[in-house]
Amino acid sequence: MKTTSLIAAALLICGAAAAATVEWSFPTDIGTVYYIKADGKGGCALWGATTNALIRVLWLDKSGQALYDQTFPGAVIGFSMGKRGLVYSRISAPTYTTVYVDKKGVETPIFLPAEHTLTAFTTVFGSEVMDRKGFFVCRLPVAPPASVTVVRYNYK
Repeated sequence: MKTTSLIAAALLICGAAAAATVEWSFPTDIGTVYYIKADGKGGCALWGATTNALIRVLWLDKSGQALYDQTFPGAVIGFSMGKRGLVYSRISAPTYTTVYVDKKGVETPIFLPAEHTLTAFTTVFGSEVMDRKGFFVCRLPVAPPASVTVVRYNYK
């Protein structure tokens, strides 16, 4: 009996050490997330297809507030995030446009009237969901309407 109690106590302690705690969540109208990247400060940037077949690009800060939020028809064909901001390319008429978003969420379109401006010809679908303090998951209900909620967890 004592051995069983000690094993149960050890399992509880180990389980508590490996726990993850929700820091914040952000409900969206995105049905499919194609890419999500932790920004290293508790926030993340992501893009995906909304439930009504539009593309949505979101940058959420460390408290789960939208720093940048754009919805548009078409597709994202390049997506990158660094210490100075977010850069993505999107299909837009008459040419493809690259968009730079600074750390304050201010957008600067980069385009030329007779040329496509691209960061890359494709987005690599290898999300980076972890940073030094936590990680992100996308919750998607099993039953329709199936819209993603982005959830930030810390390692505590």
